[in-house]
Amino acid sequence: MNENTEASNRPHIILFLSDQHNATVMDCAGDPWIQTPHLDALARAGCRFSNAYCNSPVCGPSRMSLLTGQSPLRNGVLNNRQSLASHIPTFAHSLAAAGYETVLCGRMHFIGADQQHGFAERLVGDIGPIDPAFAEIETGTFNHSTGQGKETLAFNGPGHCPANQYDREVVDAACARIQKQDPTKPLFMVVGTYAPHNPYVCAPEVFAKYQKILPPPDLKAINEAHQTAHPALRSWLEARNMLNPNLEELHRARVAYYGMVEEMDRQIGQLSDAVEDHLNFDRTYFGYTSDHGDLMGHHAMFWKSCFLEGAAKVPLLWRGPGIAPNQTSDALVSLLDLAPTLTQWADAPDLPAAEGQSLAPFMASDPVSPPQERCIHSVLIDPRTGPSLMLRQGPYKVVYYGRYPEPQWADLRQGDIWEAKTESPPVDLVGKIPAGWNPTALEELDQQIKANGPIFRAARTKPLSPPAYQWSPDPQQFSLANLEKE
Repeated sequence: MNENTEASNRPHIILFLSDQHNATVMDCAGDPWIQTPHLDALARAGCRFSNAYCNSPVCGPSRMSLLTGQSPLRNGVLNNRQSLASHIPTFAHSLAAAGYETVLCGRMHFIGADQQHGFAERLVGDIGPIDPAFAEIETGTFNHSTGQGKETLAFNGPGHCPANQYDREVVDAACARIQKQDPTKPLFMVVGTYAPHNPYVCAPEVFAKYQKILPPPDLKAINEAHQTAHPALRSWLEARNMLNPNLEELHRARVAYYGMVEEMDRQIGQLSDAVEDHLNFDRTYFGYTSDHGDLMGHHAMFWKSCFLEGAAKVPLLWRGPGIAPNQTSDALVSLLDLAPTLTQWADAPDLPAAEGQSLAPFMASDPVSPPQERCIHSVLIDPRTGPSLMLRQGPYKVVYYGRYPEPQWADLRQGDIWEAKTESPPVDLVGKIPAGWNPTALEELDQQIKANGPIFRAARTKPLSPPAYQWSPDPQQFSLANLEKE
């Protein structure tokens, strides 16, 4: 950090963070059906990373690794019900130390008493649970629709769900806050939305558009794929009751997912317009990413919590000073890289334990090529299928499963993991297993988290205070055409 740098000379930084966006569902990423003009404009104005991964394919651990620059194995958040320790600094702390006004608007999945973690302002409470009791908000028609399982697919289609309303309120509040900003003072804002997280619901007219153009699922191909699945993936399917899927529900969910992405794209455009009007893009970094992907019906799989590319990869786009336009970088990167990137742009203190590397050299007019030997990892504790670990180096990927002896190897030039593969790639990925990968210990941790749950739920006799940390919708405003017909 340069102590002589005046805060007024530092750039503004705005990050739009969605939830559960498959990295391929953008026009600029080659999707043949989706319409994402604002994401496409962001890609043309700057750089899109085509090989960006989350460090855990589940909400809470992914977000805490993004904030701290530390993997879940280091910062200790491996489950949605765990809290990030307040003594671990985030990039919000770092930018505040450099003179930034730090604002979180919307979702971040903080659990526990610390609902700030370095952000000086919070606008619009979280749509999800905010304490270890993991109490969901009351949403009427959509109660119990946010989890992973065949039963949640009944809640998808044309209508108006909590995510639709929440995201509009979040983006409106973010734009209003930007309009009030003194442009001579540096602003750091994270805008956290919920879509396209399930339940998958979009406006009827948008649903009708994608219903006409998206191909229906192929039951024969799905059944054949299920027969060849690695035992860990078959366990994933069994745990979610997806071995005998309803084709109508699969198609309806995928159609609505596309509609949610289109609506989210409009909100990115709304936020981008506010930045252009009030902050000036000449001194503003504007980025977009998501906490993880969504399997989006692949082999009848939705949601996340595995290491197929649809769940593990994330969209990542940036524009701003010094970023060359119209770039697509194939550098192998992860969300751990955001912390060192932001602190470099802000001339802010480095986070002492950050594990990533700055992305700035990969986005310059004369971009630096990433080191070929770089290996990134992602870790997961799934309460139904156990711990797993993904390593990726070059075109090769390996997934280790705590409950199964056989890993899955894949050369991604030939396709993603699905069938069990016993041959090893010509790189030493085994030697890249990170410290802390101990499946037995992680299983014990998961069992302890389960055992703690009933105590926290019994102790939560009334809503937490202050209530502003959790969004309070009116359940009467939500509807779903599919359920109304039944």
